[in-house]
Amino acid sequence: MAQILKPKNAFAERLIAARGAMHRAEAAKALGIHIGTMGGYERGTSFPPHSFLVAIRALYGISLDWLITGAGEMRPSAAQPPAPDHAGQQPPLDRGRLSLILANFIEATRREPAMLSQSPQELAAWIIEGYEWLAKAPSS
Repeated sequence: MAQILKPKNAFAERLIAARGAMHRAEAAKALGIHIGTMGGYERGTSFPPHSFLVAIRALYGISLDWLITGAGEMRPSAAQPPAPDHAGQQPPLDRGRLSLILANFIEATRREPAMLSQSPQELAAWIIEGYEWLAKAPSS
Protein backbone atom coordinates (compact mmCIF):
# COMPACT_ATOMS: atom_id res chain seq x y z
CA MET A 1 0.00 0.00 0.00
CA ALA A 2 1.31 3.44 -0.94
CA GLN A 3 2.28 5.78 1.85
CA ILE A 4 0.14 8.90 2.22
CA LEU A 5 2.35 11.94 1.76
CA LYS A 6 2.04 15.12 3.77
CA PRO A 7 3.20 17.90 1.44
CA LYS A 8 5.23 20.66 3.08
CA ASN A 9 4.52 23.35 0.49
CA ALA A 10 2.03 24.43 -2.14
CA PHE A 11 4.20 23.19 -5.03
CA ALA A 12 4.14 19.65 -3.59
CA GLU A 13 0.35 19.85 -3.11
CA ARG A 14 -0.11 20.89 -6.75
CA LEU A 15 2.24 18.14 -7.94
CA ILE A 16 0.12 15.54 -6.13
CA ALA A 17 -3.10 17.09 -7.49
CA ALA A 18 -1.68 16.99 -11.03
CA ARG A 19 -0.90 13.26 -10.71
CA GLY A 20 -4.56 12.65 -9.95
CA ALA A 21 -5.50 8.95 -9.82
CA MET A 22 -2.19 7.79 -11.29
CA HIS A 23 -0.16 5.83 -8.73
CA ARG A 24 3.11 7.43 -7.63
CA ALA A 25 5.07 4.35 -8.74
CA GLU A 26 3.47 4.49 -12.18
CA ALA A 27 4.28 8.21 -12.53
CA ALA A 28 7.87 7.69 -11.35
CA LYS A 29 8.36 4.87 -13.87
CA ALA A 30 6.90 6.96 -16.71
CA LEU A 31 9.23 9.82 -15.76
CA GLY A 32 12.27 7.57 -15.43
CA ILE A 33 12.95 8.42 -11.78
CA HIS A 34 13.06 6.44 -8.55
CA ILE A 35 9.81 6.36 -6.55
CA GLY A 36 11.70 7.81 -3.57
CA THR A 37 12.74 10.81 -5.67
CA MET A 38 9.12 11.30 -6.71
CA GLY A 39 8.08 11.06 -3.07
CA GLY A 40 10.61 13.74 -2.13
CA TYR A 41 9.15 16.09 -4.73
CA GLU A 42 5.60 15.32 -3.58
CA ARG A 43 6.51 15.82 0.07
CA GLY A 44 8.21 19.10 -0.74
CA THR A 45 11.53 18.03 0.74
CA SER A 46 13.32 18.54 -2.59
CA PHE A 47 12.64 20.62 -5.68
CA PRO A 48 12.93 18.95 -9.09
CA PRO A 49 15.27 20.10 -11.87
CA HIS A 50 13.79 21.83 -14.87
CA SER A 51 14.16 18.65 -16.97
CA PHE A 52 11.68 16.96 -14.60
CA LEU A 53 9.30 19.91 -14.96
CA VAL A 54 9.40 19.55 -18.75
CA ALA A 55 8.66 15.82 -18.46
CA ILE A 56 5.88 16.29 -15.89
CA ARG A 57 4.24 18.92 -18.09
CA ALA A 58 4.16 16.48 -21.00
CA LEU A 59 3.02 13.49 -18.91
CA TYR A 60 0.25 15.25 -17.01
CA GLY A 61 -0.66 17.87 -19.64
CA ILE A 62 -0.45 20.67 -17.08
CA SER A 63 0.58 24.30 -17.06
CA LEU A 64 3.95 24.86 -15.43
CA ASP A 65 2.87 28.35 -14.40
CA TRP A 66 0.13 26.67 -12.39
CA LEU A 67 2.44 23.95 -11.03
CA ILE A 68 5.18 26.34 -9.92
CA THR A 69 3.13 29.37 -8.84
CA GLY A 70 -0.50 28.28 -8.61
CA ALA A 71 -1.46 30.92 -11.19
CA GLY A 72 -3.95 30.07 -13.91
CA GLU A 73 -5.53 26.72 -14.62
CA MET A 74 -4.01 23.29 -14.01
CA ARG A 75 -4.71 22.17 -17.55
CA PRO A 76 -4.75 25.04 -20.03
CA SER A 77 -7.31 25.15 -22.77
CA ALA A 78 -6.18 24.22 -26.27
CA ALA A 79 -7.24 27.62 -27.61
CA GLN A 80 -4.24 29.65 -26.50
CA PRO A 81 -2.56 32.24 -28.66
CA PRO A 82 0.99 31.32 -29.66
CA ALA A 83 3.86 32.97 -27.85
CA PRO A 84 5.21 36.07 -29.61
CA ASP A 85 8.12 35.45 -31.97
CA HIS A 86 11.10 37.62 -31.15
CA ALA A 87 12.76 36.88 -34.53
CA GLY A 88 16.00 35.54 -33.08
CA GLN A 89 16.31 38.36 -30.56
CA GLN A 90 16.58 37.82 -26.83
CA PRO A 91 13.08 38.36 -25.36
CA PRO A 92 12.76 41.12 -22.79
CA LEU A 93 13.46 40.22 -19.17
CA ASP A 94 10.30 39.01 -17.46
CA ARG A 95 10.82 40.11 -13.87
CA GLY A 96 7.82 38.08 -12.67
CA ARG A 97 9.20 34.82 -14.03
CA LEU A 98 12.70 35.62 -12.77
CA SER A 99 11.26 36.38 -9.35
CA LEU A 100 9.47 32.99 -9.32
CA ILE A 101 12.63 31.14 -10.34
CA LEU A 102 14.69 32.87 -7.65
CA ALA A 103 12.02 32.34 -4.99
CA ASN A 104 11.84 28.62 -5.81
CA PHE A 105 15.64 28.40 -5.83
CA ILE A 106 15.86 30.05 -2.40
CA GLU A 107 13.13 27.77 -1.05
CA ALA A 108 14.89 24.70 -2.47
CA THR A 109 18.22 25.67 -0.90
CA ARG A 110 16.57 26.25 2.45
CA ARG A 111 15.11 22.74 2.33
CA GLU A 112 18.20 21.17 0.81
CA PRO A 113 21.30 23.13 1.89
CA ALA A 114 23.54 20.62 0.10
CA MET A 115 22.56 22.34 -3.16
CA LEU A 116 24.83 25.17 -2.11
CA SER A 117 27.86 22.88 -2.36
CA GLN A 118 27.70 23.41 -6.12
CA SER A 119 29.85 26.14 -7.61
CA PRO A 120 28.32 29.60 -8.08
CA GLN A 121 28.58 29.06 -11.84
CA GLU A 122 26.57 25.82 -11.61
CA LEU A 123 23.91 27.49 -9.47
CA ALA A 124 23.73 30.46 -11.83
CA ALA A 125 23.42 28.10 -14.81
CA TRP A 126 20.53 26.28 -13.07
CA ILE A 127 18.72 29.59 -12.52
CA ILE A 128 19.36 30.80 -16.08
CA GLU A 129 18.25 27.48 -17.61
CA GLY A 130 15.07 27.56 -15.54
CA TYR A 131 14.34 31.14 -16.60
CA GLU A 132 15.00 30.44 -20.27
CA TRP A 133 12.90 27.30 -20.15
CA LEU A 134 9.98 29.13 -18.49
CA ALA A 135 10.29 31.94 -21.04
CA LYS A 136 9.75 29.37 -23.82
CA ALA A 137 6.96 27.44 -22.07
CA PRO A 138 3.40 28.44 -22.89
CA SER A 139 1.73 30.05 -19.89
CA SER A 140 -1.87 29.79 -18.82
